[in-house]
Amino acid sequence: MGQTRTGMPLAGRFFGYAADSPPENSYSVKGVQRIWRSAVMLPLALSLSAILVLEHLLSFVFRILIGLLATISPLAAPFVGSVAGADGDPSQEHSHAPMIVRSRPVIERLPLKVIQPIDLTATETGHLFVADRSGSIVFRIDPEHRADAVARQIADLSRVTAHRLGIYCLTSNGRSGSVIQLTETGHQSQPVYLNFAPAGLAVNEVGDLYIGNSDHAEIIRLRRSGDLWERQHVQVATAVRDVRAEKSGRVVALLENGSVISLSDADNVRHEGWVPASTTRLAIHPQDGILAVGLEDTLQPYLYRLTQNRQQSVRYASLPEGTVAVAFDRLGNLASANPDLRAVTRVTSRFEVPCPHCGQRVPMILSPHAPVAPARRRSF
Repeated sequence: MGQTRTGMPLAGRFFGYAADSPPENSYSVKGVQRIWRSAVMLPLALSLSAILVLEHLLSFVFRILIGLLATISPLAAPFVGSVAGADGDPSQEHSHAPMIVRSRPVIERLPLKVIQPIDLTATETGHLFVADRSGSIVFRIDPEHRADAVARQIADLSRVTAHRLGIYCLTSNGRSGSVIQLTETGHQSQPVYLNFAPAGLAVNEVGDLYIGNSDHAEIIRLRRSGDLWERQHVQVATAVRDVRAEKSGRVVALLENGSVISLSDADNVRHEGWVPASTTRLAIHPQDGILAVGLEDTLQPYLYRLTQNRQQSVRYASLPEGTVAVAFDRLGNLASANPDLRAVTRVTSRFEVPCPHCGQRVPMILSPHAPVAPARRRSF
C-alpha cells in the first residue's frame, strides 16, 4: 500500500495503470494526448488566429482612414507619408536616395555604320540622333539600340540638335550654310540659307534659332514671322565656335578666346566662365551644367568645367582619342562621336530601377570610387 510500482511511467502513475497492463478502453496514453490537444491546443490556435485577423483588419481600417484624411486635407499628406511609408504600408518606411554601386561604367559601341560622325544629340525620350557628314545621313537610335536613317542626302552636315518642334540640322561648307528642320517621319523643311560660315546651332523654348558666326564676332538669331525669318545680330567679343541650348531654353555660346557666354530672351550677353582656348564644342550635362570638349598638347581630348579664372582649367573627364562631340541623356549618361574610329560610343553609369516597396523609379549610379560594401555574415 502506498508504494509505486517499479517501472511505471509518469503517465501511468498519473492515470493509475502500469506500463505493462494498459487499459482495455479507449483511454490509452495516445488517446489522452489527443484529447489534451483537442481540449487545449485547438482553442489556443483559434484564439491566435482571431488575434492575427483582427490585427490585419485594424491595419486595413487604419490605412483607409489615413487615406481619407489625406484626401480631405492636404495638410495630412506629410503625416501620411511618415506613418504609412511611400506605398501606404506602415511597415514599409523607406528612402528613395540614389543607390551608389561600386562598379565601372558600361561602355558599348553602338551598332551603327557611320563614316564621319560629326555631331550627336540626345532627346528626353532616350533617343539619340547622329549626324554623319561623309554619309550625308542623320541617324536615329532608340533606347533599345535600334538604328534607322531619318534623313539622307544632306550635304556638309555640321550640327544636329533636338527640340520639341523637331530635329534641326546645320550644314556648313566653310563659307556658307543652311538650317533644315526634320520631322520624326523624315520630312525636311525648306532650308534657311546662311551667307556666312556657321558654327553651332541652338533652338530656344519658342523655336528661335541661334547660329554662331565662325568668321565674325556675332550670333545670328532667326525668329519666324509667318513664312519668313527675321534676323537679328547679337555682337559678342570674338568669333564663335559653338552654340547650344540648355534644357531651360537658355542659349549658351563658346567663343574663340575660351569665354562661355549666355544670351537672354532680350539678347543680353552675360559672361558665364572660362574654358581652355583649345576647346571646340559645348555639352550640357543635366546635373553638372555647361561642359566643353577640347584637346591638350598631347592631343588627348577632355571635358572641361567652367572656371572664373582664365588661367585655370579644370578637367571633368577624359575622352577617347579622336572624339569630336559628346551628348548627355536626361540621366547624365554620355554618348560620343568619333570620326577616327568611325564609331558612336555610349558610356552608361546612371540607371533608374524600381523601388521594391512602392515601384517608384530610384536612381542607381555606378562608380569605381564608391565605398566597398561590407561582407555579409552568415547566420550558421
